[in-house]
Parts: sequence; structure tokens; C-alpha cells
Amino acid sequence: MNKKIILMNKWKKSMLRAVSLLKNKISNERRETSLKWNVASESELKNFLIFCLITPQTRIENLDKIYKGIKNRKYDFTQSNKDDIYRILNENKIRFSKNKFKRIIDFLDSDISIKDVLSKLSFLTNKGLREDRWTRSILMYEVGGLGPKTSSLFLMDVSFCKNLAILDSRNFSFMKQVGLISNDAKTSVLQDLKIYEKIEEWENELAKKLKINTWTLDGVIIYY
Repeated sequence: MNKKIILMNKWKKSMLRAVSLLKNKISNERRETSLKWNVASESELKNFLIFCLITPQTRIENLDKIYKGIKNRKYDFTQSNKDDIYRILNENKIRFSKNKFKRIIDFLDSDISIKDVLSKLSFLTNKGLREDRWTRSILMYEVGGLGPKTSSLFLMDVSFCKNLAILDSRNFSFMKQVGLISNDAKTSVLQDLKIYEKIEEWENELAKKLKINTWTLDGVIIYY
């Protein structure tokens, strides 16, 4: 692992700095998830997973429009034809729409049942970070186009996992601020699963110190 990227010698110091910055930002409320995987329908799960496929490198305000469209049933990718799916991506200004369109179509054509996948993995749910990572790796294998961030977003937001980190540019900036990551590091290093998991371990440790779960911590960091 490149020490210029992850400053392991500042692990404890960065942790203390993060606790100092965030301890007064924690409310008594806990961040709620969007769906409960065990009661959600197959269509709801697939639509949300497609939303996760759309998220990389897309503006929050544009993602929010699609998220609300799915929630109020304006958009249902599982029932839409290819032309409508492509139109939805473009009218909401989704970046790299051609690549994301292909991933969505490949996913829908695969006819995989997300409900079945999660049900078979239910013995792993909310056990610990190691089990959550096993689940993530299986989901990434079963569904093409999912990276660690997008698969973590899905699993955390459907209440299947609680220890995964959803790392993006905002987390990255915060970790630079507290000294965990060098200032010249680029977010592209998060594509390296070893680096992603090392930062994820740091977030889990920080969450324990703040007496919240990692899902809630990600929300606190995002809006810090």
C-alpha cells in the first residue's frame, strides 16, 4: 500500500482530530434507510440498485430528481423500454449516460433476482464488517458494473449491512482535512479495493468512538 496515499503513521492522530471535529455534530436521531430489503418488492430493490448504478460522478441535485422519481413511482426502470430509460438518464443530465445505460440494460437483461440473492445471504446480515464485505463481494460478482461504493450504498440503504463505508469525494476531503490521507491523493485511488477497505476500517473505528453506526457516520461526514 502506498504510504503517500494512506498515512498509516497518522492513523491515531487523524482519528483524534476527526472525533474533535464531529463529536458536536452528532444528533440523537439516527439516519434512516430508504428500504428494508426483507419487505421490499423485487421491483423496488431493482429500481434502487439501478439508482446506485447511476450515482458515480453525477451531481447530487440530478440524482435527487431520479431518486424522487423512483420513490413517487414516476420512474420504474423495470417496466420501461430502452428508449424511455435512455431518455430518463439524459433529461436528468446523468453523466456518462451511454455507459450507464448499457449497465442498466445488461442488469435488466440478466433477469437476476436481487431478492433471492439477499435471501440466500441473509445469514450474513448485520453480523460484522467481515460478513458485510463478503456480501458486498458477492453482490459485485452477481451484478456487473457495481464498484465498492455503489454496492455499499445499496446494501446499507436497504438495511442489509451496517458496517460498510460509502466513500466519495466528500469523505475523501474530510480525511485529507484530518490528516489520514495526503493532500495530493486523488479519489481514483478508491478504485483500489485494498485502499478502500483500509479507509473503511478507519471509518468503522471512528464510528465506534462516536457511538454511532457507520451508516450514520457517512451522513455526518457528508454534511459536515
